[in-house]
Amino acid sequence: MKKLSVQIQDGGRDDAWDLVERVSPRILKLLNTAFRWDRAGRWQAGRAPGDSVLVLRYVANDRLEDAIANTRWLIERANEARGHGLTGIVLEIPINEAFQTGDDLSRLAEATVGAVDAVTGAEFGVAIGNFSVGNPIRLIGASVGGEIVGSAAADWPRFLPALRATRAAIARHGVAGFLSLHEYSHPADWRNPWRLTRYRRVWEELPADARLPILVTEFGIDKGTLDGKLDGWRNPMFGLSAGGYADLCRWYRDEVARDPYVHGVTLFVAGAYRGAPPNGWESFEVVGAGEVEDLIREEVDGPPLWLPSATDDRQPPRDDRGSNGGATEPTDYVAIVRAAAERHGVPPDLLDRMARQESSYDEDVIRGRRDSAAGARGLMQIIPRFHPDVDPLDPVAAAEYCAAWLTREASAYGNDWTRAVIAWNGGHGAVEAWEAGEPHPETVAYLTAVVGEAPPGDLCIAQFGPFLADRGFDTATIASACGPIAAVGLAASLGVAVAPEDALREAPRHGWDAVNGMGGAGGNGPANFVAMCAALGVVATPIEREAVLDTLRAGQKIVISTPAHYYLAQRASRIDVDLYVGNTGRARRGGAPWMSLDAIAALDGAINGLFVGRPAVGEAPGVTDESPVALLDAIDREVEPFLERDVGRDAATRIRELTRRLRAAIETEDR
Repeated sequence: MKKLSVQIQDGGRDDAWDLVERVSPRILKLLNTAFRWDRAGRWQAGRAPGDSVLVLRYVANDRLEDAIANTRWLIERANEARGHGLTGIVLEIPINEAFQTGDDLSRLAEATVGAVDAVTGAEFGVAIGNFSVGNPIRLIGASVGGEIVGSAAADWPRFLPALRATRAAIARHGVAGFLSLHEYSHPADWRNPWRLTRYRRVWEELPADARLPILVTEFGIDKGTLDGKLDGWRNPMFGLSAGGYADLCRWYRDEVARDPYVHGVTLFVAGAYRGAPPNGWESFEVVGAGEVEDLIREEVDGPPLWLPSATDDRQPPRDDRGSNGGATEPTDYVAIVRAAAERHGVPPDLLDRMARQESSYDEDVIRGRRDSAAGARGLMQIIPRFHPDVDPLDPVAAAEYCAAWLTREASAYGNDWTRAVIAWNGGHGAVEAWEAGEPHPETVAYLTAVVGEAPPGDLCIAQFGPFLADRGFDTATIASACGPIAAVGLAASLGVAVAPEDALREAPRHGWDAVNGMGGAGGNGPANFVAMCAALGVVATPIEREAVLDTLRAGQKIVISTPAHYYLAQRASRIDVDLYVGNTGRARRGGAPWMSLDAIAALDGAINGLFVGRPAVGEAPGVTDESPVALLDAIDREVEPFLERDVGRDAATRIRELTRRLRAAIETEDR
């Protein structure tokens, strides 16, 4: 299958069309007004009948208030294309304003519904959204300009009417429908999932009845993701050859190939404008880049393309009869699953939740009347080519097989059921990614569904949740454990082994409680955190805000303390001020894997502590020399930064005076 293609601008030069005919992509996008139907016909003639998608886009005047008029104009052009014998035509709704708020999305949804009705009524396919990176910025809680500007939960519902209306319209008229996204990035930040493969987070946010296949209708390198300038891959500042650009695009193409709901990607651009304001588009040009052309030409293996199910009136009638044609009692699949779990020593609720996530106990799925896009079948959604020794459509055999498999995997992982569940869902590579603190999006979604909703703090807690629950910790304790878990992560980065349960048992001795978290009743969170770390064998040392980026780039990890949460920063972006806080930011409501310090402060109200760590030496944390003067130095170093904030100015002044007098007495005695 070929998912990678190109976009041709304004009719396109002959050399751009020559490239298209050579590589024969399955999807082709034409932009603007001077469409060349003869050349498009030659391209389509080289494809198998029905195996091509022609996307038409018009951006000359794409304001929201002109959406319907522009859509009608585009329908006229599509009718011209149809008159030339072209098929598989999809119109990308011509709306391209910046939609930054929930109200904007409501207006966009309303205009989109009207445009979709017009397009599908003319029996053309439709692509809606046209969302570029950060547009709308609140769509998935992105970090923009150092600020977290919203959450998906707040804004996605505003656009859902358009998605649901599109699903209904394409089912009613029997045409194709897509959600259109644009994805660009900078080479230095190429694998940042908030710029490329952002479509996965969009997909995960959507409820099942609002999902559409995705077309990435623009893709490539653009310095505009950093500072607003339009600079493509040919700009000398990137130092890229055609081969280097092809290598970057190959990674993205291979990622897209894994996801059956992504139907295609069009590289920007072939036949670029020359000299158009502000800087022209020549630096994006792929014509003449032989290695890129070769990449587009390649066929790539992947799962069958996903399509939304038809509306209820188009579903095949259900057959609830037995093989003898008579009525039968419904099978108790829950009992089958729980019995299998008991026989193999799997927690019964765990296997039951997995079955609900896999098949929803849906009779059509269990009996094989409806398979997944990846070919998964039956009660436990088993893919036969990976598990050839079991009949996935035999519910008893499937439940027994899954329970036995989980037991073996859990044993191999030291009786860890969480890792076994991850391996069932995504394989051992998914377990490795999860252990590294960068879980696959599919893993996050599956764990959340099976293990339970992630607490409103830190996904690391959700990961440790089943592990801690098995060791007797209650839900409230686990949900407030972001501080202890951050200490575990900091310790691990230093080679200090701290078990999560040990951190949680130690935390209450240093002010932590399940209601108030690390701050406890007294609100002295940072001081409590330092004391807890010391007891766990780690010296948590405050650092200045100005040193954060350099410290992270030097390979050290940093704990960020706020009144609401604890983050573990693992690395800094090489191109801006964002920090990778990974899972500790991803599930924070309004948070993200990449956040700046300003964004964290805006989200949580303030930052009240920044800490690096080092292993403790000797009995006094952080003190290699246990002489009285060295111990006083340790007090100055470890306690001084928190004095005024935590005990007040007057008390801090008295403590400093006593410390000064003690130091003077020691020095006098030494002399």
